[in-house]
Amino acid sequence: MRGIIDRFEGNFAIIELEEKIMKNISKSDLPAGVKEGDAVFLANGRWHIDKAWTETLNTGVKKAADDLFT
Repeated sequence: MRGIIDRFEGNFAIIELEEKIMKNISKSDLPAGVKEGDAVFLANGRWHIDKAWTETLNTGVKKAADDLFT
């Protein structure tokens, strides 16, 4: 299972899963330093940051913004 951190609300992170489903995950179940916009995946019962996917997402967002304003 993988998704993107959409936002934080109280003690929960709201994650948008690949299936476009929103899921509440306790902040305590996420790795330290996770932030909004980070891609995460669940493996062996633990959440991990997917740095490569996060970078790909950020590159796509930056390109879309650049295309919009140029």
